[in-house]
Amino acid sequence: MSIILKNNYSKLISSKILDEINKLQKLLEHKNDNINTDIIITKYKDYIYNYLGLSFTKYELFITNGYKSYSLIYDIIPILFNTKIHIIILNTDESILSANYKKLLINNKIEITILTPNKYGYITVDEITNVKKKNTKLIIIPYSNKELGTINNIKDIYSFCKINNILYFSNINDLFGYNNTKNINNIDIIFATFDKIYGPTNISILLIKKKLLNQDIINFFNQSNYFLNNKKNIPLISGSLYSLLHIIKNREEKNTKIKNLKLYLLDKLSQILPILKYTDYYNLYTQSIIKLTLIIINDSFIDKSNTILFSIFSNKIKISNNNISKSLEQNNIQINNLSFNIINSINYDNRIKNGLISITIGDHNKQSDINNFIKYFIEAIKVQYNNIYDEIKDNIIVNKKLSQKKIKKVVRFSNPICIDKQTKKHNFPKLKSILIL
Repeated sequence: MSIILKNNYSKLISSKILDEINKLQKLLEHKNDNINTDIIITKYKDYIYNYLGLSFTKYELFITNGYKSYSLIYDIIPILFNTKIHIIILNTDESILSANYKKLLINNKIEITILTPNKYGYITVDEITNVKKKNTKLIIIPYSNKELGTINNIKDIYSFCKINNILYFSNINDLFGYNNTKNINNIDIIFATFDKIYGPTNISILLIKKKLLNQDIINFFNQSNYFLNNKKNIPLISGSLYSLLHIIKNREEKNTKIKNLKLYLLDKLSQILPILKYTDYYNLYTQSIIKLTLIIINDSFIDKSNTILFSIFSNKIKISNNNISKSLEQNNIQINNLSFNIINSINYDNRIKNGLISITIGDHNKQSDINNFIKYFIEAIKVQYNNIYDEIKDNIIVNKKLSQKKIKKVVRFSNPICIDKQTKKHNFPKLKSILIL
């Protein structure tokens, strides 16, 4: 049986949700006339409005056809705007978008600026401000990046858009279900799918402010194949709602479980190998002193994201994340796929890029999953780094000495240890368990 540590839970639809879908499917196959499609869809929408804290008088909710409908925004741009506009997007956003905006570029309907996340993997308002133009009318920036585990400040981005009369379209997948949604009630167009909350993959929701919906857009919607609103879609619609109800039930308990698993992973890894925060890595006077360590890239993952992005960093050898992923897969452990485009879209040091690994923890995971991941992860590193077990032994000795209260410093490093770039001072206390040359 596979251990799934990835952000797409599409293969993990719960048996209860499948039962719900299959039950309704059988009723429909027997042409049960007691099923009132309109009532089911109305109740469905009412619940989604209520969960998201959005008003049905302000937003129109459309039940749509999975990720396919994420690109719908590009189809309605020529209807929304009667002039050529400038759009700002992220190069780490869903690849499904690229084909659609390229058509508009070819037809000279838009000009586009594709932003690259900063060295920490997210976008700031300052970075958006720097590329804004007079005809900037649309910004497409998701709540988070599901592979990098980084969070964008959607509240600040929307405030910027409002001041500058710009429409804001956001994918809130990593917020949907697990977290509160109090910061989305002003976003102009909102998209979410159900696959990350153990629901069906081929269904999503799209909310659009009613003031944006003119008759031409409504006519386009009615003629398109993006929407699910008839009797044959009822099992899918019902199943998606069931998945939301499932994830909301005891949500605090589930989120606590996930947080504890993340802390457990970090604790177990720190007992085996040195761990360094990405921010501290950048403050080192020179990174070349590091012999072997794990660098946690998304520092806020404990509280905000279920995805953990880290790098196996070594100045002795080049460690290949592709080989590690393949090795884990051979042992039935599935982790996030970091595409070439995503890795190269951010200005990471090449040595960090080489060793990047991304995993996502869900409430289906157990401590045994984490233990097995660590076991095969270390074995995968050993294939490339023969001395890994010597390094582990050294780190265990260092950690043991550090745990002794009388030990004020450990003679484990060359001198000087390291120097902060700005203050030029030694920051030994932060780095006393890093193995260096």
